[in-house]
Amino acid sequence: MPTRNSPGFTDRLCATCRGRCQTCGRDLDGESKKHWKVECSPCRKPPASPGADPVRFVLTALPRPLLRALAGRIPAGIYQTISAELAHRKPTDLRDRIERRWYLRWSHALAERDPETKTPRWAPDHIALRLVAPSPCPGPDCEDGRRLATDTTCPLCRGIGDQPAT
Repeated sequence: MPTRNSPGFTDRLCATCRGRCQTCGRDLDGESKKHWKVECSPCRKPPASPGADPVRFVLTALPRPLLRALAGRIPAGIYQTISAELAHRKPTDLRDRIERRWYLRWSHALAERDPETKTPRWAPDHIALRLVAPSPCPGPDCEDGRRLATDTTCPLCRGIGDQPAT
């Protein structure tokens, strides 16, 4: 069994165990190297605007309980989905989508258990993907059944005009 100081062993350690920031790769010297602290101080500070990194700006909207359940590791599919959605939506719209879906449907889903098997009903990565995924409606300005520009019911997926679907 190789020891921590064996040549080549550090190649198999995660960035945090090697003492590097998981986001930018900078050395975490001078900062705590506890496993829960995976980013350096500048990377932990959430961006105030989309700026040069709109994906990171959107990721900061993911709720803390979900991030804890993901153990601080964001699945690659989330990055890909956000990047694809940024071609059609503004970063602030995606942040609003995450917040809306979390509070309307998914905030309690981490605690849901199957009544028969007592296993979790939803995996954290599945919840994260559902928070950022596009709406199934083909309408270009539809967000979860509501039109972005007018905040009225989408006629394509919810009925005609602003009448609710029956």
